Amino acid sequence: MMYNESSNFYSISAYAEILEDFKNDPESQGGPPDCILLCQLRDQVLRQVGFKDIFKKVKDEENTKAISLFEDVVHLNDAIENDAKHLAELFSKDGISFLASCQNLVSRPWVVDDLDTFILKWGRKSWKKAVIFVDNSGADIILGILPFARELLRHGTQVMLVANDLPSINDVTYPELIEIISKLTDEHEHLVGIAISNLLIANSGNDLSVIDLS
Repeated sequence: MMYNESSNFYSISAYAEILEDFKNDPESQGGPPDCILLCQLRDQVLRQVGFKDIFKKVKDEENTKAISLFEDVVHLNDAIENDAKHLAELFSKDGISFLASCQNLVSRPWVVDDLDTFILKWGRKSWKKAVIFVDNSGADIILGILPFARELLRHGTQVMLVANDLPSINDVTYPELIEIISKLTDEHEHLVGIAISNLLIANSGNDLSVIDLS
């Protein structure tokens, strides 16, 4: 489908009208203008004019890059005590400054900071089941969440990855996650040496860039 300036203008105008309606009546769109409702209305307007997955090209490119790095990152994570420097070099070679990212991390304590509790639990006994609501495509899901999920699987935890049903900004969708897992697993259904028989992929039914558990 071809997009033109009129489509862009319509989507901007339609959303502007919605915001004006909120000024006159906060309940005009079925409820007060909270984050969930605003995201829902934004994506609804975009889909009405044909922008069903506006970040598709970027997501595909970032997923391809991350998939090419996945196995190396996992191997280095498995020996992180000795290879942290090599991991940093790996990211730098692909144009991603790992060290710079680390330097930009917010210092602890975080707003929600359960790290100490997590580490204590991790060292004693593994969880029976973990549910992870996944978010961004690319490095986030492939080099962040999936290595973490693999480590949980290694410790005997059943892992459920929950992804959006429909596209919203750059979030990975359920069909995309299925495809990513398929590309990363071998013919024996292993994720770099770890069986994925305890890995479940679920569709949240969500179409927003935020989690709605209502």
